[in-house]
Amino acid sequence: MARFVTLDIETFFADDYSLSARGKNAITMEEYINDPRFKMHGIGIKVNDGKSKWFTEPQFRDNLDTFKELFASSICVMQNAMFDSAALSWHYDCKFGFIADTASMARPILGPDAPNSLAFLAKHFEVGEKGTELSSTKNKYDLTEQELSVLGSYCRNDVDLTWELFKKMRVGFPKE
Repeated sequence: MARFVTLDIETFFADDYSLSARGKNAITMEEYINDPRFKMHGIGIKVNDGKSKWFTEPQFRDNLDTFKELFASSICVMQNAMFDSAALSWHYDCKFGFIADTASMARPILGPDAPNSLAFLAKHFEVGEKGTELSSTKNKYDLTEQELSVLGSYCRNDVDLTWELFKKMRVGFPKE
């Protein structure tokens, strides 16, 4: 049986450094990840139906070889995998055995013009509700232990939502 690893990273973002910025502050995903300000605060990981766990960036880095083996030998489920997999590949040299992206899976299911944000998909597929705690870390490069804990809870919820979305969307979805 295949092993599924659902994951989500949380990174520093600011008014002038964000993937959702528009106008003069707009940057591409590649520019965001390669910017000197890029900083991963942590990662949420769930193996199969197990409990989602939060690892701060130092904890992730300290166990990097274990995580690299896990990712390379699993089906990795992500919401907007292009971002998470690129950041993990470019900054930590992670490789992925196979990637399932719930944002991309939503396109053929709901249509190319339908929203595919985690908040929308979670509500549409009735798997839960996306939190709003992320806004409390905006413009904060270094987080306190309390802020990391809140961010970890937020991230674990995103991981759980992504896994539940994947389980619903994969029914009847072509493996190709």
